[in-house]
Amino acid sequence: MTAATEPPGCGPSSVELKANVANFMERAERIAGNPLAGQDAQFTVRMRKDIQTGEISATGFDPRVLPEDDWLAMAARMRPIIFLEDDPVSLSKLTAQIEREHVALRGRLKQARQRLSAWKRHAFVYLGNFEVAPPGLVAGEERSQQVRIGPPGRSPSGIATEGLATDFDYANTYLNAMVWHSDTNKSMEYQAASEFMKKQYRKCAEIRVLSAAKDIIPPLRQWILDARADGHDL
Repeated sequence: MTAATEPPGCGPSSVELKANVANFMERAERIAGNPLAGQDAQFTVRMRKDIQTGEISATGFDPRVLPEDDWLAMAARMRPIIFLEDDPVSLSKLTAQIEREHVALRGRLKQARQRLSAWKRHAFVYLGNFEVAPPGLVAGEERSQQVRIGPPGRSPSGIATEGLATDFDYANTYLNAMVWHSDTNKSMEYQAASEFMKKQYRKCAEIRVLSAAKDIIPPLRQWILDARADGHDL
């Protein structure tokens, strides 16, 4: 008869893990202290309802792009947490390190990783780079631009999304071209866009930064605080 194998001990945390957790927590706390933390990106949409059919559609759209400096500090601090895969303080790497060193916590942070993955795939906005300007209006002529509105979380019925990029794609391009990198290919894409489309790139970056500051980073920060309260030396 062989003796039962004892499970490996839970902790103590390595010096590296403690440094990474402290790095994450300081970044998270500074992000939480930003005046925009907890807020959603805002749009202005003009609506029209067809009295005969009851159909509701959007006839005007203003992205209400915030000044970049308002959210730039948050973007810089969350970059290694949210937008990098291999940084030691990235959400995926950090949570894996916590679970590796603390056996009792294994599997507890799977939801955090799944939340981040789903967040990256989710489209808050679909965009197409429509660079061809419409012909100019003549005196007395009117033009109406319509956008069909559909249920939250999925594309409106009948609206094809093939070939359209998500706001994460546009945000990733802008952030890596104009904020924390000057990636040549992404810079070429951004600089070739019209002024209208450049505004959309900036809005998409704003959407992702504000969303991460509200929905992705705070749950992990609170989880670490709770784990510490339970006696884990994180």
